[in-house]
Amino acid sequence: FFCWLEALSKPADAAPGPMLRLSLLSAFARGAYGMTTAARPKLAMRTLGSSNLEVTEACLGTMTWGVQNSEEEAHAQLDYAVKECGVNFIDTAELYPVPLTAPEWRAGKTEEFIGSWLSANPEWREKVVLASKVAGFMPNSRVAAERTVPPTDPPPDCRLDRSSVRAACEASLRRLQTSYVDLYQLHWPDRYVPAFGATTYDFGRERDSVAVEETAREIKALLEEGKIRAYGLSNETPYGVCQWAAV
Repeated sequence: FFCWLEALSKPADAAPGPMLRLSLLSAFARGAYGMTTAARPKLAMRTLGSSNLEVTEACLGTMTWGVQNSEEEAHAQLDYAVKECGVNFIDTAELYPVPLTAPEWRAGKTEEFIGSWLSANPEWREKVVLASKVAGFMPNSRVAAERTVPPTDPPPDCRLDRSSVRAACEASLRRLQTSYVDLYQLHWPDRYVPAFGATTYDFGRERDSVAVEETAREIKALLEEGKIRAYGLSNETPYGVCQWAAV
């Protein structure tokens, strides 16, 4: 609804500011449905998988923050979704924002915007379930480069070996300005899979990959250290899910 209203409210020669867009969204939520903030029904909650994480059915996505949305707009969306609407689930990734082709793109920028909001609203950290993701296989990746300060040059590969998973997690914690991530997901596998729009398996693109067992050992270490509370999979196939269920 936010993106839809933003598009409707955008003049040909100017973009509305974040508060105008939020006003329109608020008016839609309250006017179209005849609800005030006080009258808005409480969002339904669900237990996330086999974890003990309780999340709202609505999750706030963040992948436009840093290219298509400014830090001010990101904070305004967080205030509205979390404080006014009761959303407690926030999803991000070390790769975000998108698109990666934008001149101003920098991996981790979205996490930094969330981190600055959490720094300004420390009382909300324990009230939200914060999810982030480690990038899967990506050679010569600026995503991996941004795990260090200053960025590593030349850019290393993104892989799901133990050292890469740890480096990615610790970089996310630094940018998010928190000591733990509630849900840490593998954004896509280390092995070849047809993903991000591809639908046909190309046997010619198979390659050596990091064993699931190695990735799992580092995930277990991060769980034991309290740096993550739960883990999950993203952009994975049924075969990959079965591999993880077996380890």
